[in-house]
Amino acid sequence: MGWLGSLLARVSGEIAEELTFIEGLSASESGNSVQLAPDKCYLELYVESLRIEKARAFATRFHGVVYSYVTFARLGDSSSVVAAVTKPSKLADLDSGSVGKVITISRKMMGAVPWRGGNLAVELGLFSVKSGSLLSPLTNLITRISDVAGISFVELARPFIPLLTEGMDLIAGQTADVRLEVGVDSTFELNKPVTCAIIAAPRDSFDRSALSLDPVDRKLLHKGEPLQAGYCVFSIRTTDRKADFGEIPALKEAFAAFRKSVLEGQPALAREALAAFRRAVLLSPDLIAEDAKRLASLAENMMSEAFAPTGITFGGDESQRAPTVSLPMNLSDLGLYNP
Repeated sequence: MGWLGSLLARVSGEIAEELTFIEGLSASESGNSVQLAPDKCYLELYVESLRIEKARAFATRFHGVVYSYVTFARLGDSSSVVAAVTKPSKLADLDSGSVGKVITISRKMMGAVPWRGGNLAVELGLFSVKSGSLLSPLTNLITRISDVAGISFVELARPFIPLLTEGMDLIAGQTADVRLEVGVDSTFELNKPVTCAIIAAPRDSFDRSALSLDPVDRKLLHKGEPLQAGYCVFSIRTTDRKADFGEIPALKEAFAAFRKSVLEGQPALAREALAAFRRAVLLSPDLIAEDAKRLASLAENMMSEAFAPTGITFGGDESQRAPTVSLPMNLSDLGLYNP
């Protein structure tokens, strides 16, 4: 359990009757027919749309802040965490006229992480924070820390998670200037993508079967009309690509070493560096198996092409041979997803 789960447990007596969690609202962006299989796809978490109500109490300007804490199985770990705090531009320094308006943001809260099976635990909260108070600088600091930590690489983000959770605890503790609009602490047994809604209204105050998403901007509808309650819609999507694979720290470093040895025209050293890169790729917890195998194969092809026989040597030394092809500058240039 992350920080938000603890908060919800502390205040459950005050808000439990006001919050309704709807799981499986409708098809996600990836299509609800997609079946999840371990090690075959990546998962992403998006906040789609929201409506703020409780900020009316401030009678002044305010910020909208979204917090997420996602726990999942990871290769080599029993569980890992990606946490994020964001204050998108559409949620910054809002005025009283913004209360009650539907805001669509489609904000990614977790980048593509390999789905290894098991359960996915999600804590997600939407807060309104009074602007102009001492909390504004703290909110800005926490969101900047979240940006630095990132939302795709567990190892990079791990040291920052205590700062994010402690910072949000400090913010939420200022009850005169902060409102928890909606929040959820839930565990999913995923077998397909899912779209969910947290609604600040009792379950018996609306018709669950009459809820839907606007296909254009994904705002929450009730009987075809915008729902008149505070809410947050989020989706767990699938993708077959990790677009930022070239930024995986361990692989980026191993590839740079391999490329350097190739450029120096040293086949023996290049073979050693290639072997190290291949091990790093195949054991990477940040790639699904198919992508790892293809990336290793691409590096092997690069080695073969670079040292194809040409008869050109350096100083008669056959151990040093000039590369015969132009080499990718970075790991991201290796063409993992080229047709």
